[in-house]
Amino acid sequence: MWKPLHPLYNLYRRWFGSYCLLDPRPIQMSAPYTFYLPSEERRIGVMPGDDVKLIIQSKPQGLKYDAERMWVRVREVTPSGLCGELNNEAFDMPQLELGHSIRFQAFHIIDIDTDRTLPDELPRKEYWDRCIVDRCVLDDGVPVSFIYREEPDLAQPDDKYPDSGWRVRGDYRDISEEELESRDVTYIALGKVLNVDDSWLDLIDSPIGSAFLRNFETGQYEPEEPDLSNDN
Repeated sequence: MWKPLHPLYNLYRRWFGSYCLLDPRPIQMSAPYTFYLPSEERRIGVMPGDDVKLIIQSKPQGLKYDAERMWVRVREVTPSGLCGELNNEAFDMPQLELGHSIRFQAFHIIDIDTDRTLPDELPRKEYWDRCIVDRCVLDDGVPVSFIYREEPDLAQPDDKYPDSGWRVRGDYRDISEEELESRDVTYIALGKVLNVDDSWLDLIDSPIGSAFLRNFETGQYEPEEPDLSNDN
């Protein structure tokens, strides 16, 4: 693949490159616990002078980034859409310069920065605290089977988000003890796990010491004594 090595690639992009705006709604639908959008009321209430953030994708693809989240200062709002000027430097998109005119729709907006008072957002809970989870839950769609919450012990003093104490195991009914013990695990935001399996969301505020095993016949989680020997 020649583009990462070709010294004229960015010059080509500057002369002939273009861009498109990504619709963030499918992203939000696929990651509802980690990707948040302003309310529709806020988006349609944007006015000239407000700064809005859009996801802009490079054509052709960039050397470092396929898409960037960039601020645009709104200059015009019409029934057919909005128009503004790029209000920050692109990291890896030479075809876009500060002040570039960009047309977009309200649904493209992923964030709003304004001095005006906007309608209050509905309260929402965020799930950035960390947990340990079997990687197969995230990567292979293995359903959550056993969850328990122990005393948090993984957080570091400079961590932005603490260890929640939750430990999440994927379904292990049809594998051997050796296969279970060899599973890879990862330390990640609770929301990343909920994005792929939120069947246990109603239990997430359970206290330390709680443990639940999923009954796949009923779909319900039943209280269990935590078997810490399964923890990697």
